[in-house]
Amino acid sequence: MNRRYIGLDVGAEAVKVVELWGEPGRLAWTRRARVEHQKDPSAALLATLREWGWDGAAAACATGR
Repeated sequence: MNRRYIGLDVGAEAVKVVELWGEPGRLAWTRRARVEHQKDPSAALLATLREWGWDGAAAACATGR
């Protein structure tokens, strides 16, 4: 069963987001984004997640500052 996963990296200057589809052990990225946040990472992250349909993801993982 294919599932959708989101990976997040919140850095000092940009938010990086990747979308993965597949099943454990066989994931492939389907899109990615790097969004400059102008010192407001939460606004940039929320806007990107809304655009990507965050609520449809099976799981997510985050890293960053």
